[in-house]
Amino acid sequence: MVTTSISNIKSSLATLQETLPNFQKYLKAHYSRVMNVSQWGKEKVYSPNDLLDALQNIITALTYLVEDSLFYHHLSLEVKKNIQERLLQLTNDVKNFSLSNIITSLEDIEQSLSPYNQYTDLKSMITLQQKKDELSKQSEHLTHILEEAREKERRINRILNVASEQAETISTKKETIATLLKQSKAAQEQLNSLKRFGNC
Repeated sequence: MVTTSISNIKSSLATLQETLPNFQKYLKAHYSRVMNVSQWGKEKVYSPNDLLDALQNIITALTYLVEDSLFYHHLSLEVKKNIQERLLQLTNDVKNFSLSNIITSLEDIEQSLSPYNQYTDLKSMITLQQKKDELSKQSEHLTHILEEAREKERRINRILNVASEQAETISTKKETIATLLKQSKAAQEQLNSLKRFGNC
């Protein structure tokens, strides 16, 4: 069931995803020489590239979260409300290139999820989903190969059936010919007997 909060989160995620290209351009324009230098966050753990990765990870994680409604409903109402509010704020901060506020919103969302081990679980879910997608593709490929093999088997069976039917037909004809030859021989013998009797 799609609830109002799920719809709101999906809408914010879509908007946030749309804002990332411009935000990336902004970072490259202003921090091109230090894209991998950690400089933001409580412990200075975020570089510009880290920040982009963190935003994409949050989008991916929350997308999987709302896709699994049972998983989402395990969260408390307070956490759901906080995620909606922070995600909306995060989207606006990214639009406005407000770096300090972006960090705050990111860390707050992660903190809201961490007591429930949800953020860790979500990252595990992402890995699991990626593996499931990979296995699904492999399964589809194997299914295709199996279907091709079955089709070839059906064709071979049809050829064998035709060959078998032709062999049976040939065998029947041979038996018919043999019977006719016997009948012809018997008739010839009778004719010869009649000729001999006539000569007497």
